[in-house]
Amino acid sequence: MRILRHKAFAHRDVHISYDEVFKLADVKPDELRELTETALNIANRLLTAHGQLEQYFTELPKEAAEEMMKVLATT
Repeated sequence: MRILRHKAFAHRDVHISYDEVFKLADVKPDELRELTETALNIANRLLTAHGQLEQYFTELPKEAAEEMMKVLATT
């Protein structure tokens, strides 16, 4: 995760592609999705334990990101 954070997200390294960063980190997109879902499940258990409402993912951010990538690909 540190490699992804430093080279792909927080401090984007223009000298290396996203694909190369993921290869360097030895992380596949499905593994990142699984990590995100696991983190949400943990957070929801903590919320429930403290009498708070659970949070959930919606498809809207994913759909918006996909649409943005399509637009960027045509420009």
